[in-house]
Amino acid sequence: MNVILSVILIIVGVLNVFIKSKDKYFILLFNIINSIGAITLVFTSNLSTLHISQNVLTDILLLYLIVNFAFFCVNFYKHDFLIKEEIIRSDRSFFGLFFLLTIPIVYFLILNYDKLPIYFIIKGINIVESQRPDVSGEISHYFSFTLFLVGIYLPFTINMLYKAHEQRKVKIKFLVLPLVLLPWIIMFDKSSLFEVVFFILVINPLFFKYYNRLSRKRTAIINSIVLVILLIILYNLTRFLYGSSSSINLSTMAKLVFGRVSLISTFILGKIIDIFMGTSTTLPEGETLRHFIFKILYSREVGGAPTSYIGTLVFYIRNRYLVYIATFVVSTIIFAFRRLVYQIENSKFKYAIFYLQYYGAIILSTTFLEDYLLRTLIPIAFFMIVDKFFITIKSKNNWFKKMKLER
Repeated sequence: MNVILSVILIIVGVLNVFIKSKDKYFILLFNIINSIGAITLVFTSNLSTLHISQNVLTDILLLYLIVNFAFFCVNFYKHDFLIKEEIIRSDRSFFGLFFLLTIPIVYFLILNYDKLPIYFIIKGINIVESQRPDVSGEISHYFSFTLFLVGIYLPFTINMLYKAHEQRKVKIKFLVLPLVLLPWIIMFDKSSLFEVVFFILVINPLFFKYYNRLSRKRTAIINSIVLVILLIILYNLTRFLYGSSSSINLSTMAKLVFGRVSLISTFILGKIIDIFMGTSTTLPEGETLRHFIFKILYSREVGGAPTSYIGTLVFYIRNRYLVYIATFVVSTIIFAFRRLVYQIENSKFKYAIFYLQYYGAIILSTTFLEDYLLRTLIPIAFFMIVDKFFITIKSKNNWFKKMKLER
């Protein structure tokens, strides 16, 4: 049964990659992060070591297949849902908005500079995982700050980067690039830094694009190779800075990434299904699902496990068949919304929105729907509202100019 489901999942996953959709990298990321791990377990003997039963694995494969089928249903129809508006937007006030967004970043860094990992590195103090700002809890309002950083500041600076590239403003482009990467270097957030670099080099290739001599796909492949090499170097560097004396090579890196991404995602969903599907089990008082699964996974008190929205549906609904239906309905709504957003091509912040769509794909593959709301949907709404504000101001200015000319 699981072998048949795996083959069907592979076929549908491959079909989704070849659909002409701007969102096809979403299902590609989803399958890399989730489906590949489950399919691998079908053809290996690791189920006993991960304590996942064949029945639980069947549920996992069916849920992943439902998500892929929902994506196929939404994106198979090629025509757009909306009529695109033709509006010419000015790039004025871009830098004014940038400085407004930079003020909270500077204020936060001044207040908390002595609690950041970069400070310990400069002082020559070895860093341990417990000193990370998201783990230690020593920096007040850190979660709110990261919401602003990830949802507003980062997409805006990425938008400035691509605008400068479009207008062939090389100096501005290389001035903006450090502003994109600097916050993550200061916070020493390896995963977020990698997500940004991956977007710039692979998802929407910007640098190393050889003056259009190569196609976008070939450019992305070359950039992927460059990124893998850089990743190995950077990962070894961070391991050294965190006090580890051992180094890793390409083979070890591949095993590490596969284990830390695909297998863990499958294991987490399997644990949620095993504990909560068809049962009335409740969480210990004061604990969240993320924290509860993290304790099972790592046997540590502080932290949270990456739990996809499918796991959330399993936890709240419990009934197997209702979970299947809810997964299809929720996935269809998400994919339909994402397709609508991709039609916003004339926006002043189209690259910011594109990045948020990419970041939202990672969130949906690894964490809760609430995080998708806070880190993707609300920021997209923010940029759309600001974009409309610029249009309103511009139209009013044009109306005043017209009135003066008539006089």
